[in-house]
Amino acid sequence: MIHKRTRILGLIAILVLCFAAIFYPHNPIDQWASQSIRSESMFHPFGMIYIQVAVALAQLGSLAVTLGILTALMLVQFGRKQWSALALTAWSSAMTVLIVWALKYTIMRPRPLIAYDSIQTFGSSFPSAHSAYAMLLALVLSAHWCRAKCDQRKTTFLNALLVIWVIAMGWSRIYLGAHYLSDVLGGYLIAWLVVRVSLPVVNQTYNESKSN
Repeated sequence: MIHKRTRILGLIAILVLCFAAIFYPHNPIDQWASQSIRSESMFHPFGMIYIQVAVALAQLGSLAVTLGILTALMLVQFGRKQWSALALTAWSSAMTVLIVWALKYTIMRPRPLIAYDSIQTFGSSFPSAHSAYAMLLALVLSAHWCRAKCDQRKTTFLNALLVIWVIAMGWSRIYLGAHYLSDVLGGYLIAWLVVRVSLPVVNQTYNESKSN
């Protein structure tokens, strides 16, 4: 029951963000968040390093790199005959990419007014595809490690790295002027909701087929 309520709340949050992206594309909250992140970092002594890190994250978080990592993970799962994990990775990846790009070309939110020339963007602003890919990758890798029954200390350390990865990716998209805060949150929530909905369905289907 708690898990169902959590998924419903996640869906409601996504709908609210979609509404804001359509009717308030340049709202004060997003403007304030963008200015706060960009101004604080730009005037920092390590400002140029921040830019380089953000650009590197943009390249590492691209669809091509993400699909490459996910494909490698699925090959490992296939080799180990981890069918439920393989199904979760494949289905969640396909649905996340489909939903993100369907919303991009449906909502057509304009990008922030200021962006660095060193980055290349595709589609509209909402939701942030890079943020969705980062969250998707973190969730399926975390699920894979849990199923593999890794050492608890190692699993905690790896999950901490994934959290840093997700947060850093969202920061970089706002810092580079490619997205607003609500775009990043939307990307996070879409990937999270897809995995949360897919996980029990995949497990139930796998258990039923195994029992038969």
